[in-house]
Amino acid sequence: PCTGYIAQSLFCTVAGRLPAAARILEIACGAGELSRAAVLHCLEERRATGACGRVVATDFSPEMVALARKNLGALGAGDLFGCEVHDGQALGFEAASFDAAFSAFGIFLFPDRNAGWREAARVLRPGGLFATAVWRGPEHNALARLQMGPVMAVLPERIREALPRPGWLDIASPEGLSKEISAASFVDLEVTVFDAALKRAG
Repeated sequence: PCTGYIAQSLFCTVAGRLPAAARILEIACGAGELSRAAVLHCLEERRATGACGRVVATDFSPEMVALARKNLGALGAGDLFGCEVHDGQALGFEAASFDAAFSAFGIFLFPDRNAGWREAARVLRPGGLFATAVWRGPEHNALARLQMGPVMAVLPERIREALPRPGWLDIASPEGLSKEISAASFVDLEVTVFDAALKRAG
């Protein structure tokens, strides 16, 4: 629910920048939460104008693609989306195939992140929009501390010291993320720190 909320918020934050009838790609879609927001956008666009774009949700896992297909199918808009198996480090699409590409908590965990950023740039038309979300490091991320703090606390010190530093921490700051994405030929970068508070219902 947490990552799904953030993924949908990521799409909604930039939806107003999309061109009419945009062709939209989600990379590493997981259960398809961002694609859900994109399909709803297309449905509203069709209701308002009679025309709309299309969404393609991709993941390297056939099981996740099947789950995304099931979840998106519940929207009753089967003509507005497709769900396909693709490795985000080597997408099977022609260059300049999409008006917008998204990856919420996907590319930042790839074995070869740089390949993921380059592929996202390659499949975008000139001037196309790319938006991504990554976790901040534990020092700025209360949820990560709550999840990992107890685990790390019970590990013997020799094991804690031997654990490799996660590579994604290199892009856990706005500066690190901007530097790495710029190297993949993206321009006019904007980085926004998104803070969300989780509260117990009732």
